[in-house]
Amino acid sequence: MAPLSRGDGISVGYPLTPNTLAAHPDERDTRRHIATRQYPVYGKELLQSACFPPEQLLADSSFIRRGCPIKFTKPATTYEDQADILFERGLALRENSADNSREEIILRLRDVGYYRLSGYWYPFMRDGKFTEGVTFAMIWRRYTFDRQLRFHVLDAIERVEIFLRDSLAMELAQQSGPFGYQYPQNVPDMNDNEHAQFLGKCLKDFHRSKELFATHFKNAYGDSHVFPPIWVIVEMLEFGSLVSLYQGSSRVVRDNIASNLEIPSSILLSWLRTLNDVRNICAHHSRLWNKEFGRVPRIPRDWHSAAFDNRRLFGILTILAHLVTRIAPTSHLFTRFMALLHEYPDLPLCPMGFPPSWKSESCWKHLCDRYEQSTDTVIRSE
Repeated sequence: MAPLSRGDGISVGYPLTPNTLAAHPDERDTRRHIATRQYPVYGKELLQSACFPPEQLLADSSFIRRGCPIKFTKPATTYEDQADILFERGLALRENSADNSREEIILRLRDVGYYRLSGYWYPFMRDGKFTEGVTFAMIWRRYTFDRQLRFHVLDAIERVEIFLRDSLAMELAQQSGPFGYQYPQNVPDMNDNEHAQFLGKCLKDFHRSKELFATHFKNAYGDSHVFPPIWVIVEMLEFGSLVSLYQGSSRVVRDNIASNLEIPSSILLSWLRTLNDVRNICAHHSRLWNKEFGRVPRIPRDWHSAAFDNRRLFGILTILAHLVTRIAPTSHLFTRFMALLHEYPDLPLCPMGFPPSWKSESCWKHLCDRYEQSTDTVIRSE
């Protein structure tokens, strides 16, 4: 089969069908990471997994969209150029202000990057221009709020992750012994392929680990055991693998863990999947505060009297509030979160999905009351 052409002399590649893979086995590895999507080409025809050879990807920056090649023509710019672009688009320049001078803006762009900061100034723009009076200091406040917000969210997810590690180790060890996870019957909701992949990852992480506890087990018991006990394995797994292990465990194991958090196991699984996505966002320092999440957590309807958008951050904070108050009831994590909101009163809550009456909702009211009490205590002590 000859490679298909876009019409401009550049090969689109071979559709990845079993026949073409058999005829072109060398294509498998070099193009597998590229050929993963369907692109509409030539009207309604769909080319399955249209792929470019790597050298053509480097040579040609166009891509196929609705059958029309589109060239990326924006030139590379300096930090000084980027600052001038912002001013051309209406950003207020105040040379007598330390936070809004051209020099300060260039410094911030150098520290953080134009592209990363653009997610924070787009809400201030209309039709490609900044609304009147918008300053760089206003944009920077959104960025610093988001940065601190990620710290708090990641702190909360850490509590959940450590709880999950310990709970899985305890429940699986009690149900099937220290090494029971190696046998498919003890993780019945994993199919054979998923279980084999899981064990392969466990073995890889175990042999790669330089942790003292892993090294000790290899030295002391390596002649008798290929795999370590479950309480060693869970300490080396990524959060996503922990979620897969929870999902694949027996119904008894899942229910026992979820009951400690006072939610059904199906709800907990939904939350863990979502929190894995949020954890990755925080770990990569990506924008969080006004993001719309692709994976939506299931939240019981009777938890809120007012409708709210659980695709936004408020839904994430709600499930974290429920989990953390049960995992670490004495934690002041959400008191610190309330203090963060108080520090940024100019920041709108609507883009985060907060309903107007959020403070009076049952799952938030006691947290708000605790914050008010802590504030009163500080004021009296002063």
